[in-house]
Amino acid sequence: EVVGNSALDVFHFLKEIGEDEAFYRALAGETFTTRDRNYIIPETGREGFFEGLYSPIKSALGDIIGGLGIIREVTERKQMEDVLRNSEELYRTLMESAMDGVSLVVDDKLVYVNKHFSEKLGYNDPSDLVGMESMDVLGSSSIETVCQMKEKRKQGDRGTYRYELELLRKDGSTFTAEVLSAVIDYRGKPATLGFSRDISERKHMEEELRKSEEQYRTLLEKGLDGVVVTKTRKLLYVNQRFADMLGYSEPSKLKGRYTSEITDPRYTERMDAIVARRQSGDMRRLVYEVGLLKKDGSSIWVEALSSGIEYGGEQAVITYARDITVRKRMEEELRKKDEEKAAILEGSADAIVV
Repeated sequence: EVVGNSALDVFHFLKEIGEDEAFYRALAGETFTTRDRNYIIPETGREGFFEGLYSPIKSALGDIIGGLGIIREVTERKQMEDVLRNSEELYRTLMESAMDGVSLVVDDKLVYVNKHFSEKLGYNDPSDLVGMESMDVLGSSSIETVCQMKEKRKQGDRGTYRYELELLRKDGSTFTAEVLSAVIDYRGKPATLGFSRDISERKHMEEELRKSEEQYRTLLEKGLDGVVVTKTRKLLYVNQRFADMLGYSEPSKLKGRYTSEITDPRYTERMDAIVARRQSGDMRRLVYEVGLLKKDGSSIWVEALSSGIEYGGEQAVITYARDITVRKRMEEELRKKDEEKAAILEGSADAIVV
């Protein structure tokens, strides 16, 4: 039904959008392509995009005897390109506004870095880093780590990894960064996308805390008082002095046990009341006396001072214990003598005046 008719008469919308000019150009001898032409078919309301390839048709003598037009529907491709462009714009916006440094490496070269990454390395503009070898921004201590990671990638490992690297600034100084890296496809090639965060301050704080903990632990180990750290009755830490007080050769013999195992049964009720206060959230300083059981089954008196602390990231209780058994025995002996003296005085027939 359409053969023998003018293409412009069959497809009215082509003339309406000016595509007839392309046919005339082909008849004039041009070969060219029109791209992403928008169309609407009034009869159906269908809307989309097409591209046209036009060229003249020539006789054996080279004379133009007609024109060839190939119309190709590209609506789906156009939609995909729009989605991809919008996605790329979104990702770029997210990367540029990210608080982390972002880098993209292809064939061992930096092809993209965000502003935060360049600033952390001391460069004024991200373009100063684009094109550099990725190894050129690494500190010497991290080269082996990255080489090992590259070998994994070459073997097809596309996993996501988190590790620490020493990054090299423009002025030659270095800083420690926590890096999260993954493999993505970038313009038809495998690329490594990295998110890096400066953790120098955190590492410094961890080092200072480690030193403080070592100093604190030394003080606890060399102290004259026994020290225990407990959480819900369980012994998490015991110093040597406390182990000695109960007749154990080393703290490990007590670590992991429960306070109920070393409490004189006569003081169970008192300890239960103290534990209940701690579990209710009351971590204020407490001073009390309690009887503890030694390894041989005998009992000793201790004066305990306890308060709440954070231990291993959790709420716990630290208790300083001092053996007061000798003092308590002396007090008991004095009490008995006072009672004996009082009994003698009460039983005397003579009047006594003091």
